[in-house]
Amino acid sequence: MESGFSIATISEIRLVPLNDFADALCLDAFARHADAHERAYCLRLTNSRHRHRYARAHGALRIALGDVMGVTTTPEFRRSRSGRPFLADGPHFSMSHAGEKSWLAISETPVGLDVVETGKSRGSLDETFVSARDLQALALHGISSENADVIAWAAKEACAKHADDVDRAPGDWQLHRDGELVVRSCGHAPIAIELCHPERGYVAVIARWQAPFQIPEYE
Repeated sequence: MESGFSIATISEIRLVPLNDFADALCLDAFARHADAHERAYCLRLTNSRHRHRYARAHGALRIALGDVMGVTTTPEFRRSRSGRPFLADGPHFSMSHAGEKSWLAISETPVGLDVVETGKSRGSLDETFVSARDLQALALHGISSENADVIAWAAKEACAKHADDVDRAPGDWQLHRDGELVVRSCGHAPIAIELCHPERGYVAVIARWQAPFQIPEYE
């Protein structure tokens, strides 16, 4: 599936802006290649705009993976216990939505991605979700803006995706500054966090096992 999309490479992770794909191309890819899980989820969305965004993003996901893998049709997704899609013999990937935009992180090792929009007026997050210690870790990392709590939340979301533990309470993901930004949670190896700006007004948070890492087996 040739698309000609642009890719940003960040520490061996390719960050693909899925909105760069033509709308019709994405919807066609979704119609032809989406699996039963994706189709059922899309149908459950009651808002037509949300259905369109979901189908478009997941069609773009198929195109991007196909381009990276050099195939015209991506292999069938397998699902983890939480329902997270993955490829048995392909690259690791994680997708994130922010408003009407979507991005895809592709890596040879497990990865979690969460993208947030900055600069929007919003109230502060409750300490149940983001603690003073989380914000202190970000401040030591040079992030002390009014968006720090949102970035901390995004780090927790990226880690939950990465570790395939999306039901864990936000307060159980704790940010630390140990030379690099790290998230710790009981029962998981430390997860390293990397931040970048995929475009103006957005921050992408990338989560990976802190080296040396072990790749867990999905069940």
